[in-house]
This record gives sequence, C-alpha cells and structure tokens, in this order.
Amino acid sequence: MSLGDRRAMIVPSHPSLSVVRQCALVGLNRSGVYKRRQAAFGA
Repeated sequence: MSLGDRRAMIVPSHPSLSVVRQCALVGLNRSGVYKRRQAAFGA
C-alpha cells in the first residue's frame, strides 16, 4: 500500500480512534499526517 493510500485512511474526526492510534495501525508517523506538502521551488 502506498504512502498516499495510508494517509487517506486517517480520519481525524473518528469517534473512537485517535489520530495517534490510527497512525500506529497503518504504520505512519503522526507528523506526516499533519504536515502539509509544499510545492517544489520553481515548479
């Protein structure tokens, strides 16, 4: 499963699973969920 697929599985407003727990379940670092990607310079 790709990184984008795993990020898409995270639901911040999930009623019973925290973002921390969801990240642990799908194998993501929590910081990667909150951090927004920036466009490449000059692109």
